[in-house]
Amino acid sequence: MLKLTHVTEPRDEPYGVLVLSYAQRQAHALCARLKSGEEVELALPHETALHAGDFVRSEDGKTVRIVAATEEVLRADFANPLALARAAYALGTRHVAVQVEDGWLLALPDAGTRALLETFDARVRSDHAPFEPERRL
Repeated sequence: MLKLTHVTEPRDEPYGVLVLSYAQRQAHALCARLKSGEEVELALPHETALHAGDFVRSEDGKTVRIVAATEEVLRADFANPLALARAAYALGTRHVAVQVEDGWLLALPDAGTRALLETFDARVRSDHAPFEPERRL
């Protein structure tokens, strides 16, 4: 089994592609399958979080590109930028991961998150999309 141990610089031709959900990209250790079906073990340092487009390297030097999986999300569309900014701030103060876009945002599905977004007059609906929230600095 291929053991992936370090985040590395991109390579022109990666050995494989690993499609992971947001929760899986936050885990430093897990077993998964490349798109090719090959089993891999992810064994990264504890503080590592992966993002779409990252590359990880195996012990024998092979590189694998990380892709964000399509998953169930809440999409909230806003009539104006101020409402979007206020909603994103309110979710951030509750430590909710949010992907902010131009006029809309994505969050993982949760009844409390949906209710909070609706207080900002957002049009909230369930959707399926890759989820890539803002990176923590």
